[in-house]
Amino acid sequence: MRRLRSGQRGVAMLETLVAVLVFSVGVLGYLVARDLFGAEPEALRAAVGRTVEINGQPLTIIGVIDENGGPFSTDGRGFAPVSTVRLRLVGDLDLPGRGLRMSSVLLGITSEKVVAPAEEAIVSTLRATRGVPEGAINDFEVRTPTQALNVLRGINGAITGFIAIVAGISLVVGGIGIMNIMLVAVTERTREIGVRKALGASDGDVLGQFVLEALALSLVGSLIGITGAIGIVLLIGAAAGIGAQISWSAVAIALAFASLIGIGFGFYPARRAAMLQPIEALRYE
Repeated sequence: MRRLRSGQRGVAMLETLVAVLVFSVGVLGYLVARDLFGAEPEALRAAVGRTVEINGQPLTIIGVIDENGGPFSTDGRGFAPVSTVRLRLVGDLDLPGRGLRMSSVLLGITSEKVVAPAEEAIVSTLRATRGVPEGAINDFEVRTPTQALNVLRGINGAITGFIAIVAGISLVVGGIGIMNIMLVAVTERTREIGVRKALGASDGDVLGQFVLEALALSLVGSLIGITGAIGIVLLIGAAAGIGAQISWSAVAIALAFASLIGIGFGFYPARRAAMLQPIEALRYE
């Protein structure tokens, strides 16, 4: 028995020696590597093979994780083997044979479709391992990306709804402005309308002319607004150092709505102009 125990001690010492000597390596997140070595791709590639010091212990960098962002991002983290962290970085806080003391475990999922089954398997395994009785509340917490995504979707939906309300009010106000401008134009051009109708222009001709003018007025205003919005987006993207992309489908939808607003609110003034009698229009002062 003594020989067996001595052999076990020898194996444990050998494993400790191998962990200390061989696994003094680590992987850095993008932001950590950028702060240490620079943001240039050449600098990040050159980081592999270099040595950094953590808690007075040297670690050889064997990889840099690509930038990924998000609530579960690895950009600001560093990773090392469990044995290295336990034996070299935290000193004797967790001696060999006394188990691991972990505050959290990060697991990678290959597909969004397996998040729910993986969460169920993790919960059942942890409950069994930690001896949580049936019906008792978990003494641990499992966080998944879907939870953060649901929160973000809710926030995004609220923001989208608010923007839609503001945009709707802006469209109505803009439409009323177009209608007022066209009513003033009809009033000021009453004699012109009378001359056109006296020379043979039909009600449809006058109606079409003023509807097209309202449409042109709406499109010109929308183009000015779209140009300004694109310029602001590109300016903010350049100042923040992020790539700003323009959704041309959204631009097309905006122009379509502007066209509908111009036609809808310009129809009443155009119809009013078309219904003028030539004699009364020619008498207008």
